[in-house]
Amino acid sequence: AHGLADQIPQFETDLVLQRIIDLYKDRLVLGWMTDTWCRPRWSRLPCPVAPAEALAGFEKFGYQRFAPPSGFDPATTHLVSTPTLVGNLPGYEQAALHAGYLVNAAEEPDEIVRRAQLAIFFGGRPFPSLPLAMARVGLGGELGLALDDADRVARIELTPPGRRVAVNGGGVMTINFRGPGYHFPYVGAIDLLGEEDVIPVQHDGVVEHKPRAEIFGDAYVFIGVTAIGARDLRNFPFGSNVPGTEGLATILDNILAGDAIRPGAGLLDWRLVLALMTVGALGFGALMVRLSALPA
Repeated sequence: AHGLADQIPQFETDLVLQRIIDLYKDRLVLGWMTDTWCRPRWSRLPCPVAPAEALAGFEKFGYQRFAPPSGFDPATTHLVSTPTLVGNLPGYEQAALHAGYLVNAAEEPDEIVRRAQLAIFFGGRPFPSLPLAMARVGLGGELGLALDDADRVARIELTPPGRRVAVNGGGVMTINFRGPGYHFPYVGAIDLLGEEDVIPVQHDGVVEHKPRAEIFGDAYVFIGVTAIGARDLRNFPFGSNVPGTEGLATILDNILAGDAIRPGAGLLDWRLVLALMTVGALGFGALMVRLSALPA
């Protein structure tokens, strides 16, 4: 009405952020999520699979190499899939080169998060979680996902350097937690936006003041929220009400260190544990009846 349309680009902060994303697109990884997810083969509710056309340029954020078995059908797979995605503004996704799914880390019956999904299907293609996408950007190479003849995940690997990620047949990682919450360094946004070179950083219950270059040099950085009102607090094995961002950082740390929790194989699986417990219980009981009260 006042002929000011040509002034919008000067004040539109979305365009400013879009330019920042474009400037650092070689090292910046966006996050995306979904409203719903399901397993098409087992879902009791309708689980429509998005057509390939729904990708519309989004495929650049997927696994670079995908090896399905012959006859693979995204509409009947038992692997985690999403009918819809909640992405970023179109301008952000156009400017970005990398993006990862905000991990589907559902709480177990005891309300504790122990596992995380590292691959999710959309439009017939697999997409990596945010920590896995960040590891690829930091280490270089390409992400590959291969399925066996039963549509189970045979391997997830980063090549080069030929690093495999420990997941089960559903593409789920069992997280190796490092301890209570706030294990990794946390920097407040208000401190980061200031002009001081030495800023406070919190980790493991200790607050230290360090130069920015020491904190962020060669670092993987997550930008997330820790406020209670943001409703992104999780229960982990070593602590409750921990920011969900800490879970993402732990998954990335597991991938980089190659020490995610793996199930035992062969004689080292649950059957050996059961046998040892049974023999131990029988031996303990037999010993107790032969001892007097005090030694027992």
